[in-house]
Amino acid sequence: MKHSTFWRVILLTTLCSILGMSTAWAQIQDGGIYYFESAYSASSATNGKSITLVDGQTYLNLATTNSEDMKQLWEADEVSSGVFTFKNLSNNNYLKSFDSDSTPWTTVASVDDNCKFSLTGPDANNTYAMRATNATDPKLFMHYSLGTYKVQGWEETSGASRWYIHEVVVYDEAAVPGALSNLFSDAACTTLKKQYANEADLTADI
Repeated sequence: MKHSTFWRVILLTTLCSILGMSTAWAQIQDGGIYYFESAYSASSATNGKSITLVDGQTYLNLATTNSEDMKQLWEADEVSSGVFTFKNLSNNNYLKSFDSDSTPWTTVASVDDNCKFSLTGPDANNTYAMRATNATDPKLFMHYSLGTYKVQGWEETSGASRWYIHEVVVYDEAAVPGALSNLFSDAACTTLKKQYANEADLTADI
């Protein structure tokens, strides 16, 4: 994992919320931490509330979006140009698709070809579609299955196959005091040194 195992403070997300800023739509980058929010619902792709399989793997399903829930956070690893794997921060397992549109997606401990994904987008609504790079069937894009809360393959054109991708910026706890002192003029963190218009301006000072 490219980020320290000691971090637990998701500073930027909290500050953006306090200051009334909306997070920017993310372009997937190597080493980034993301959550995938269904454009068709208010939930994120997560392996929380899981249905356990016989071999101990879990189906991927959806739960109410919580950017501080590690079950909903995924670390991107660019294994080749524009091709990524996504490792869940709660269990270090990798997102895995299947060659059948009727098989719910899961997470696995080791990467195979069904764990390597490419994305299309963003479209006019800032949403993305994603499927395994080895997929040839047009019905294998990551899809929120209505009524079951499972994630499985389906057509890219379906509204439930579109996803907002949000980046979560994490920091080591030891770095937080210094980051806060860059932003606030007082120890109680009640007075900003300057006004911030957006997330990018805030990030530049942390």
